[in-house]
Amino acid sequence: MLSGLQSSSSHPDALQKKLVPLPPVPEDEQVELLYITDALLPLPTQNAPRPTGSFGPLPMRTNYDKLLYGVGTAYMAGLTFGGGYGALRGLRTAQVPTLKVRMNNLMNQSTRYGPWAANSLGIMTMSWALIDNTIEYFRGGQADYYNHIAAAFTSGFIFKCTAGMRPAVLTGSILASVVGAYGVFDTLKSGGMTIPKIGGGPAQPASA
Repeated sequence: MLSGLQSSSSHPDALQKKLVPLPPVPEDEQVELLYITDALLPLPTQNAPRPTGSFGPLPMRTNYDKLLYGVGTAYMAGLTFGGGYGALRGLRTAQVPTLKVRMNNLMNQSTRYGPWAANSLGIMTMSWALIDNTIEYFRGGQADYYNHIAAAFTSGFIFKCTAGMRPAVLTGSILASVVGAYGVFDTLKSGGMTIPKIGGGPAQPASA
């Protein structure tokens, strides 16, 4: 066998004559190849820009970030400040000067106001994020402080609507004022305040 292979390798024409061609595949048994173009199914590129954006110190790049970071930060802030307020209130309202009784009252007030503030801020922030995303969707994807302020007022109004009209409007107005105040601060920080010049000239930015 080795001698036959060596002789065939030395003569390529003889080896080609020994090869048997494959029979043609019938038309009913042929395999069709599926071709997918990039136009029908665009694939993500490696150099695609990542979404950027923030709301204060929170990296709110997408609506999911807004909901996730916003609710988590609001809950932790409510738990921290509510627990601190409860601790101060527990120390002040303790009637017996004994250390054990004062610590017991401190823990009771902390566990009372801390979770209450955390749950309240978390629920209002979650409703704010959902309402803000809904307004942004109906405005064609435009995100600005008009959405944020309207969503803040609506979430505060819904949160206190069972307590009456006046508490609901007051809570919504407070939340809208906080968001609006931060919007003014953000605008001044990024672009500066524009002061109109008397006499028809161009407006001059205010110096920081």
